[in-house]
Amino acid sequence: MDNQFVKFVVSATLFLFGMVSILLLTVSIHEIREPPEYTLRTSYGIVLDAGSSHIALYIYRWPADKLNGTGVVTQHSECHVKGGGISSYAGQQGAAGHSLEACLKKAKRDIPPDRHHCTPVYLGATAGMRLLK
Repeated sequence: MDNQFVKFVVSATLFLFGMVSILLLTVSIHEIREPPEYTLRTSYGIVLDAGSSHIALYIYRWPADKLNGTGVVTQHSECHVKGGGISSYAGQQGAAGHSLEACLKKAKRDIPPDRHHCTPVYLGATAGMRLLK
């Protein structure tokens, strides 16, 4: 009698294992992935520090895997603009923008292309901005 019980348990276990295997083979992978808003991704932000004596571009990044897109922010890279501060471009239409070109190209390389469209840019400037129109 014990021998028959062991055969029954082994048969039942193999049957259950087979059913679970077939079930797992029929479930497509996209059904078990997490929704995109919860997947791990990194967000970036650019801060332009337009001071009276220099201009710098800082890139920050953070893991935005939480529902509200927040995480611990770290500085990813920085670029210092050649030339003077923002007020040194007074009276030179477009010169301040042209001075940023090298740093903006660096930012395009440092930030993955799929994150460009959602990367905010912030400008922090001193009183020297009042000299520009």
